[in-house]
Amino acid sequence: MSPSSSLMASRPEGAPVDPTGCDPTIRSASEAALRERAPTVIPVAVDLTFSRSRTMSDLLAHLQASLGDEYALEREMTGTQMARLFIARERVFNRAILITVLSRENVHGLDFEQFATEVGQAAALNHPGIVPPLMIGTADGLPYIITPYVPGVSLRDRLVEQPALSLEEIVSILRSLAESLHVLHTAQQCHFDLNPDTVLVTQRTALITDTGTTRALRVSRPDGSAFVGNASHLAPEQLSPTDAPDSRADLYAWGSVAYEMLTGMAPYPRSVADGCVVDAPHEQPAPISLVRRDVPATLTRLIMRTLARDPAARPATADDILQVLQTVDVSERAMAERSLTPAYVATVDGAPTTSKKTATTVPIVVRKREMRRVAAIAAAVVAVIGTTAAFMMHTPEPPEEAPLAPAPVAVIAHSTTVLPLAVVGGAGDDVLLGAGLSAELASQLARNGVLVAATTSAGTLRANGIAPREVARRVGVASILTGTMKRQGDVLHISIALLSANDAQTLWSAQFDRAVGELFAVEDEIVRNVSAKVQGTPGISAAGVVAVGTRVPDAHLLLLQGHAFAHRASGGSVAEAMAHYRAAIARDTGYARAYASLALSCATLSELTSSAEPVLLDECASAARQAVARDSTLADAYTALGWLDAIHGRNREADKQFRRSLALDSTVAVAWGWYGVLATHVGDYATAHARVVRARQLEPESPRARAWDAQVFFGEEKYDRAEQAARPIPRLDSTLSAAVMTRAEALMALGRDTLAIALLEPRVDASTEDVGSEAHALLAYAYAVNGQEGKARDMLLAIRDKSGRLLPPRATLALTLAALGDRDSALALLARAVEKHDPTLFTFNHARRFESLRKDPRGAALFASIERW
Repeated sequence: MSPSSSLMASRPEGAPVDPTGCDPTIRSASEAALRERAPTVIPVAVDLTFSRSRTMSDLLAHLQASLGDEYALEREMTGTQMARLFIARERVFNRAILITVLSRENVHGLDFEQFATEVGQAAALNHPGIVPPLMIGTADGLPYIITPYVPGVSLRDRLVEQPALSLEEIVSILRSLAESLHVLHTAQQCHFDLNPDTVLVTQRTALITDTGTTRALRVSRPDGSAFVGNASHLAPEQLSPTDAPDSRADLYAWGSVAYEMLTGMAPYPRSVADGCVVDAPHEQPAPISLVRRDVPATLTRLIMRTLARDPAARPATADDILQVLQTVDVSERAMAERSLTPAYVATVDGAPTTSKKTATTVPIVVRKREMRRVAAIAAAVVAVIGTTAAFMMHTPEPPEEAPLAPAPVAVIAHSTTVLPLAVVGGAGDDVLLGAGLSAELASQLARNGVLVAATTSAGTLRANGIAPREVARRVGVASILTGTMKRQGDVLHISIALLSANDAQTLWSAQFDRAVGELFAVEDEIVRNVSAKVQGTPGISAAGVVAVGTRVPDAHLLLLQGHAFAHRASGGSVAEAMAHYRAAIARDTGYARAYASLALSCATLSELTSSAEPVLLDECASAARQAVARDSTLADAYTALGWLDAIHGRNREADKQFRRSLALDSTVAVAWGWYGVLATHVGDYATAHARVVRARQLEPESPRARAWDAQVFFGEEKYDRAEQAARPIPRLDSTLSAAVMTRAEALMALGRDTLAIALLEPRVDASTEDVGSEAHALLAYAYAVNGQEGKARDMLLAIRDKSGRLLPPRATLALTLAALGDRDSALALLARAVEKHDPTLFTFNHARRFESLRKDPRGAALFASIERW
């Protein structure tokens, strides 16, 4: 009995589906339709009630029964995530066949009639690169497909278990796949699941298997948009419930398979959770050149085109791919020439040089009597060159300059500064409270019209043991507010005094013994009296000078502790400040001051770490908007909004926000500093210097203010002055990465990349930041321009692996790729960095190191767009 007649006899025509044996969501084919496909279709209702307790032998028995006497099952092969595979043998001709039994998860709700129709269309294909279906049927309620058995291994097994494919083998496989796709698409069909598991590699060629299966499953289920196929090789439109994929999805898969053959991994690694695909970030795949340097640029460009997320940006047809492949030369001679091609390295003057050179032999005719003289001269020249090279490679870093004695600065009339309150016998939280209370008093005094300067600088000097009067002299203020604090339970004992910087005379003093809940009233009294003395006006009698913003004491205490962390201005301390501000908001969701402080801290962390992480910037924007909505007089909120607008290229909006911030409080150094960097971005260096000078006047001891100074000099291409300005900063604050980065940039611009590496390596080794940080990126670039290509590539690979196997969109990484000779990948990554508004481009867009990319028309267009920000 034939398989067809045997299985048809198992269910009489018109008989109802057994409710205990068949899934009611499956619609079986009508008898008339089944008779039309009798040679190729074995009609049986699909049963999805298979018990997990059934053994493997049960499935084998059902499968053998379905096959009948014409075939004999032999063994099971390694399956895929979609199906189990079995080998059977045809008894008459002794030919082996492959039986693919679909997994139960993939056939839920399957319309078997439509599924059979779709698979039947693929059976009509006749091409040596396509393994066609011969017959379909069901066994124990699971559909199966019979195809010819072709000896060979899957491309997945070939990549995992055997030596790496040669470039010639890879191109041969890619040609075979493109030819098969061309035939498939010409027949108005698509594969939709091309991946290393569905490609069969034989001694002669590569074949596509599972043809029509994925498409049939997709259109034969009620949830046709649900995930079907290999997640990491599906085109983006296949993951969307609204998009309708076409043949260009197969071209994407072709590029994905090509990328994996060359690099050992999929371009966009994805995972599947609860039946849904977790897509990778929409970034550019790591360049192929990081792993394979023998790949022709033509092939690399073709692969990256096929991987475009927009189908319209991909090649239109598989034939277009074949046309390009005809131009790819993988002969031994061409590969040898590519291996000698020097990698591009930018120099100070912008002219290209190389990290390694190929010698050219020029015949020279020398008379015998001159041989000794020539040899002696040559030896001397070699010795001189060797000595010079050694000296250049090992130039010692100039000795650190001894710190100069601080010169007194001009005293600003009617000004004051606030020293951190000295905490008597207090624990850590009390110390934070004392420092935070001082910062809050300075902020409230400034809001009340008092010129408050150098609060951070004064605190730094006082921590170094400088006497209060000397502190006032160094920062140039007319008076200084100082005091002590002691906490006993819920009672605060605060002793505070306003001293004249000229003669240390006490201008005003007070003693407070109040409950913590009365801290608002204490702040108000201090601000009213100090304002009157500093400004020379009568005491203010009206209450409510201090903008409290909350009636929850715990929220205010958390705000003050956050201030203490924020004023330390290092990455770790700012993160701690943010945690305290979030806690304050949790205590009082209407606390505008906490929102404003959180927004400014987010912006500060973005600057300190050279990070444009969307989560961080989104929190910054949200907190700033919440603050402004509750209190439109908070300068910190507008300063944060100015930073956000600046790094996102909204120059006009940034200018408005900084103006608004400084109109509310002109004593905030960070607002002046960022306002100066904004001027640097648009090339207005005179204005940039003036604003940074103002920031340094307000905070003369601030390392950040000196770092802004160095950044302006760097943008102005005054690299010597930038390096000099940045050099002493680590002595003042070793955590300020912006200063180290600016100095390393300046050293490389001066051609002293060896010193830059010596500066960056210890910092990267000791860094607690992720491998993908700007410091790591800059070190990779330093290695590249120094000719240490191996280290540069290793660093890039480490960054890639740490970042989900995708290079982060950083301009410095793009420069590194260009220095390693991969200009196409460099420009593609630079485009992503521009799109993501990498802060490096905001600060250093005029830097000479970008000159090599500016010379390319594509790069010139990108930088033109940056300068229009």
